[in-house]
Amino acid sequence: MAAAVRNGQTFVGIRSVSPTVSAFHWYNLSTGLNYPTDTCSATVNNLGGNIAVQVLTTGGQLWEMACTAIAGTPPTLSCSNVWTPLAAPPFPRKPAHGHQPQKTAPSRPAGRGKTAR
Repeated sequence: MAAAVRNGQTFVGIRSVSPTVSAFHWYNLSTGLNYPTDTCSATVNNLGGNIAVQVLTTGGQLWEMACTAIAGTPPTLSCSNVWTPLAAPPFPRKPAHGHQPQKTAPSRPAGRGKTAR
């Protein structure tokens, strides 16, 4: 399995690995209901034939589509064709326009500098 994003479109590929490795057969999942048009990255997870495809948007939103791997030569995918929003991880916030993150002074290594009297 593989996932790729190109020009905002998400593709998932599946291939045979036995008896020999075959070329990927790619599926365009960008036509699914609720597909986020600002997708910038994708990942795919195979959990025993249950496939979860997640995409991340430039705005930090996370979406998922469920698929099923169907054994065969070549193997195929059957997908729900619906993108569902997920709780996004707590990404660090960008500083407000014109503001820089506060810099902290580096700490001194232990045993260096002045000693207490």
